[in-house]
Amino acid sequence: MFAYPVRQMDEILGAVVIKVDLTTLEQQWRGRQEEVVVTDPEGVIFITTRPDWRFRSLYPLSESDQERIDKSRRYSGASVEPLNIRQRTTLSGDSRLMTLGPMRGMDHLSGDEAYLVQQVQMPEAGWRVHLMTPLQQVQRRVGWSLMITTFGFAVLVLLGLFLQQRQRRRRERVRYEAQANLSLREARDRLEQRVEERTVDLRQEMAERRRMELALRQTRDELIQAAKLAMLGQMSASISHEINQPLAAIRSYTDNAKQFLQQDRCDDVAWNLDQIGELIDSMTQISSQLKLFARKTDGQRSPASLHNVIEASKRILLPRLSRTGTEVRVQSLRDDIEVMADPVRLEQVLVNLIGNAVNVMEKQTERWVSIGIESKNEQLRLTIHDNGPGISEEHLKRIFDPFFTTRETGLGLGLSISQHIIESMGGTLMARNSEQGGALFSLQLPLADRV
Repeated sequence: MFAYPVRQMDEILGAVVIKVDLTTLEQQWRGRQEEVVVTDPEGVIFITTRPDWRFRSLYPLSESDQERIDKSRRYSGASVEPLNIRQRTTLSGDSRLMTLGPMRGMDHLSGDEAYLVQQVQMPEAGWRVHLMTPLQQVQRRVGWSLMITTFGFAVLVLLGLFLQQRQRRRRERVRYEAQANLSLREARDRLEQRVEERTVDLRQEMAERRRMELALRQTRDELIQAAKLAMLGQMSASISHEINQPLAAIRSYTDNAKQFLQQDRCDDVAWNLDQIGELIDSMTQISSQLKLFARKTDGQRSPASLHNVIEASKRILLPRLSRTGTEVRVQSLRDDIEVMADPVRLEQVLVNLIGNAVNVMEKQTERWVSIGIESKNEQLRLTIHDNGPGISEEHLKRIFDPFFTTRETGLGLGLSISQHIIESMGGTLMARNSEQGGALFSLQLPLADRV
C-alpha cells in the first residue's frame, strides 16, 4: 500500500491522499518476457514486474523533487534511489536503449542488462508506462524477423528464377524441338541412304557367301570322296587277295574242263563250269559293292535300311575281316529299322569305324567288333565296341580333330569326316572308352518313321 496524489494540487488546496493497492495488478503482469514499469511525474517507479526496482527512479532526482516526495509521504518514507543506468541511447520518439548495471541490494546480478525501452504517456494522471524488453529477446525477434524476411525474399527470388527458368526452358524446348525435327529428318535421310548402301553390300556379301558355301560344299564332297578312295586304296591288298584266289580257281577249273571234254566226261565238265560261275558271281558281288561304295552321292537324306547298310559295310570289309580273323557281332538288328540318312555316306562312316577297330586290334589274339542298336525318343543309337586297348585320355580329346592320327601311314581325316557326315544328317557321333575295356563309338540318328 502506498499513497499517491491524484492531481498535483498540494501547492493550492493541500494534499488529497488516496491509498491504492496495486499488488494484484503487478501479479497479473508478471510472467511476461518484458518488464513493465509505471513511473510518476518525477520518474519514480511505483508499479513494476521487478520488485527490486520499486521506489527507484529512472533518473537522478533533484533536491526539490526529493523534498516534494518526502513531504507528500506517497511512498511511506521509502528512500528513492536511481537505477544504475550505465548507458542510455535515444532511438526515435519514445524509444531508447538502456543498459542497467548491478546496484546495492542487487548483488545477485552477474552483469549488465540491456533493454529496449518504449514508453507511453498517461496525461490525466501524469504517469508514464514503460515496456522494457530485454535486448536479447529483441535480437531474437529481430533475428526471426530477418530470417522470415530473408526466407520470404529467397522464396520470391527462387519463384522468380523458377518462372524465368521455366520460360527459358520453354523457349529452349521449342528451339530444341525444331532442331531435333531438322536433325531427325537429316538422320532419316542419311539412314535411308546408308540402308540402301548397306543393302547393296549385303547382297554382294550374300552372293559371295553363297559362292563360298558352294565351293566349301564341293571341297567337302571331294574330300569325302578322296577319303573313300583312300580307304579303298588301303583295302586294295585284301581285295586283290580275295580276287586272285577265285581267278586261280577258275584257271584250274578251266584246265580240268578241257581234259574232261577230251575224255567226253560231260558231267564233270558241267560241274567245273558251275564252280566257275559261282566264283564269277562272288567276284562280281565284290566289285559291284566296291563300285557302289566309290560312287559320289548328292548327300540327300532318305529312309535307309540300317540292316542293308551294315551288311554292305561288312561285305566291303570282308577281305580285311577274313585276313585278320576279326568277327563282327550285330546285336538285336531288325530288317524293318530305317533311319533318315544318305545310305552311301552312312556306309562310309561304318566302314571307317569298323576298319579303325580292326587296325587297333592287330596285336590282339581274339578280335571282335560288337554293333549294338537301341531306339529311344524318336532316335536310334548305334554303338560300335571293340576289344582293343581303348583310347588314351590325351588322344580322346583330339580324336575328331582334322589331321590328328596315331598311325604313321594315316592322314587323320577319317573320324573328322565321319563326324561331319553324321552331323550333316542331323545326328551326333561321340567316342569314349567302355567300362568293359576297348573303345566305344556312339552314333545317333533320327528314325525314319518318326520324321
